[in-house]
Amino acid sequence: GFTMDQSGIQGSLVIHFIDSIPYFLGFSAQYAQKIVFSFWFFTLLFSSFIFIIRIEKSGFIKSHYLRYFFPVFYTFNFYLLQGWWAIERTKFSLVVAAPLIFSIILPMVKEKMSVWRMFRSSILCALILTIFNGGGWVGLPLYGGLLVMLGCYYLFFTFTFLLNKKIREFLLMNLFFVF
Repeated sequence: GFTMDQSGIQGSLVIHFIDSIPYFLGFSAQYAQKIVFSFWFFTLLFSSFIFIIRIEKSGFIKSHYLRYFFPVFYTFNFYLLQGWWAIERTKFSLVVAAPLIFSIILPMVKEKMSVWRMFRSSILCALILTIFNGGGWVGLPLYGGLLVMLGCYYLFFTFTFLLNKKIREFLLMNLFFVF
């Protein structure tokens, strides 16, 4: 109704916009659904592929075969397969956002950090979370996995930087999380 607060679901406008594009292009409902489902499926594959390529280039892993297996294992798991029954696009959006964000922040550890790089990376992460936002703050429980991963990243590299007396990197990492 008109008197209900709809601010919690405003984040789902982006997700519904993605759903409406095939309809605006003149596709029938059946083809539009196939296009939208294919979009989410290939976005899941592509985001995990970007993540593994960035991790390989950063030197965290040496296996070139992992780029072929990781996206398949990331996309086909019980958590996501259950989501296909109800087409939980909010769940898919955050599962897409997690590897994209980590493909930005993990290589920062091995590369030269600067204020400009932290600012640029935080803007890019904000753009990713704007597009793949989990449906707004109503979908806040879906952010649990992403927040746990970011918290573990922050704690691990905070202790690593402080134990190795890399105060500059520690401050720049905090600058990234502030932005």
